[in-house]
Amino acid sequence: MSVNSKRFAILNGGFLLVGFAVLFYGCAKIAGPGGGPEDKTPPQILMVKPIPGSVGVPLETQVEIIFSKNMNNQATQKAIFISPIFFNFPQYEWSGKKLKIKLPEKLRQNTTYSITIGASATDLRNNQLGQSRSFSFSTGDHINTGSISGQAVLGALRGLDIWAYKLDSLPPDSFMYRIPDYITQSDSLGVFRFDFLNKGKYLIIGVEDKNKDQFWTPPSEKLALPDKMIELADDSSVSKGLTMVAVEQDTARPILSKVTSPNKNMIVIEFSHRLKESSLVRADAFSILPVDDSTAQIFIMRIYPIFGKDKTITIDCAGLEVDHKYRLMGRGLESIYSVKSDSLAQTFTAGREDTTGPTITMIMPNPSANPIASGNNIILAFSETIDTAQTDRMIILADTFKTTLPVKMSWDYPDRLVIKSEMKPGMVYVLTVNQKLVVDMQGNAMGDSVITYRYSIAPEDTFGQISGQIMNARPGNIIVIAQPIKADSVTTIVSTESKFIFNRLFPVVYHLIAFVDLDQDGKYSPGRTNPFRFAEPVAIYPDSIIVRSRWETDIGWLDFEQSSK
Repeated sequence: MSVNSKRFAILNGGFLLVGFAVLFYGCAKIAGPGGGPEDKTPPQILMVKPIPGSVGVPLETQVEIIFSKNMNNQATQKAIFISPIFFNFPQYEWSGKKLKIKLPEKLRQNTTYSITIGASATDLRNNQLGQSRSFSFSTGDHINTGSISGQAVLGALRGLDIWAYKLDSLPPDSFMYRIPDYITQSDSLGVFRFDFLNKGKYLIIGVEDKNKDQFWTPPSEKLALPDKMIELADDSSVSKGLTMVAVEQDTARPILSKVTSPNKNMIVIEFSHRLKESSLVRADAFSILPVDDSTAQIFIMRIYPIFGKDKTITIDCAGLEVDHKYRLMGRGLESIYSVKSDSLAQTFTAGREDTTGPTITMIMPNPSANPIASGNNIILAFSETIDTAQTDRMIILADTFKTTLPVKMSWDYPDRLVIKSEMKPGMVYVLTVNQKLVVDMQGNAMGDSVITYRYSIAPEDTFGQISGQIMNARPGNIIVIAQPIKADSVTTIVSTESKFIFNRLFPVVYHLIAFVDLDQDGKYSPGRTNPFRFAEPVAIYPDSIIVRSRWETDIGWLDFEQSSK
């Protein structure tokens, strides 16, 4: 089935799996580049027909583009968009640097069209155009001059395909079942712009459109949703500053991937998706029943997520018999994408008696020769539930003079110990774990010796500062994130229209991003598709920030309605 057939099927409410066969013709030998300096000059657009800005263009007109260089045909064709989009795909004919585009149908009457050559159009030396270029013409007597611009980012500010849907009377989630009306590409910093729009309501989304079929395909293609619809009041209205962040979203229901029993007191469950913790810890979320004629009653003692494995949980239970088969059943479980599972069930065999001691599976911050900032909590994650009776004695934190520091310890989860202390700048500390006192719920000790971890605390004059002011944000708490290139991010919370400051940043390069925490959960909510919900408003500082020791860098305003660069 062709992509055009797929469009037809989806427009009629069906979802079809489409297979594509890629055929390779010819066996021409590709010669290597000649002598001289390497060509790193980006290609240019020399000519476009119809002439940009022309009106009264005949409905039978075809499109031509002439480039300054010979182009990579496939990459360039994928970067060319003619909007409003046609139902079928155009055909492309190349003759050297000249491209003829045969449109699949006649142009519409009294319509402004835009021809966009995207940033990823590439010449034969792999030089990209670098920035999308748009040209307009009209079959009517005027050209619409409305525009929408902004920034949509994926990961380390990689570009995306940006789609615009004109939804004057349709709900936002209708984009799932139709092709976009307008398409462009963002540049390497995520900046995009739609020109030549008429009045109306628009939904703008960013899509990592890997298969270039102009439909979002979850979960393999990341999606960026906006925080609102954009309404252009007339044919010359301008909207600036829309900012979106692309994330993975999935509309599929979560399922059980794997259920194992390492011992008769523990069950480990792997899911296909990350699940909301609130849906896991309910009293009726799981039940365990014997498969054979056993009348044994199984009690679920604890349920908790495994640290560092975001799709895996542990169930501590009592009543399992060694080597007997059981059926685990789950109900009402919900993925982080707000999709609920059907009733889940899987059979497993209970493990042997637990005679193995626990191990440390992760420690944060990671002990290394690199200094850390003071004020960090230390987190120890274990392989199973730990008996907390010896918590106060199992951990010692001391400086190099062997002076013991007071610490406060708490168990966030049955396998996770949080250690709070006042480690001072410029000092070195040793964390000692007495393995004899780290005991699981069956009395198995971790070992018979001690483990030591060494931490170096950076002096205060190591750090620099970033400060700024929030502008044009919706009412609510604003969470500002300073993200270094190769380290953990640092966050702070401020109120609307107030100043923020990061006092203790290591001297590296940072990016700043902020969002309005509308649901007050402390995390960025990227929106969802079913039921549709807009993302939380977000602002991205357009430049990287170099932090220097003992220096405050004031960025000025972090604007939620900033214009694109």
